[in-house]
Amino acid sequence: MSLSGIIKQLKYINPNKATGHDLIPRRVLKETAEQIAPYLEIIFNKSIKLGTVLTDWLIGNVIPILKKGDKTDPVNYHPVSLTSVPCKIMEHIILRSIMNYLDNNKLLSQYQYGSRKNHPCQQQVIDTSEDLARIRDNKGQADILILDFSKAFDTVLHRYLVHKLRNKSIDKYTENWIDNWI
Repeated sequence: MSLSGIIKQLKYINPNKATGHDLIPRRVLKETAEQIAPYLEIIFNKSIKLGTVLTDWLIGNVIPILKKGDKTDPVNYHPVSLTSVPCKIMEHIILRSIMNYLDNNKLLSQYQYGSRKNHPCQQQVIDTSEDLARIRDNKGQADILILDFSKAFDTVLHRYLVHKLRNKSIDKYTENWIDNWI
């Protein structure tokens, strides 16, 4: 984890969002980025090297956020876990590192989109059967996908994710850290 990368992430913090379990104000992290980044670099690198996540980083304050509809109906709320901002920064750095590794080593399908550089999703809204016929007549392809992500991460098998990381030759330190985190 580089010092410059940590400083960059600290400066991107939105100071208006809620704090995590650690109660460290986001504004303080943002405004003291250069001063605290060297300490975070030590913590982050030690955490990766040991393959463990700080206990406080695994604690989150779960709050309900209204999705839509009647405020009195609990079904209309989505639980959000407010976790440690330094942990979120480390997660982001690890994600970027893994994505760069996978892209640079061409370990992802060219059809895998989702947050990848130089792989924008091609979106076109098809409202009518005429739109679909026009695409067909031009020998185009129309993929229709309807997703409900409301429970997506509740259904990911953690051991499967770690197995996939291992198969992509992610280094053992990062793999152990992710396994400990999940």
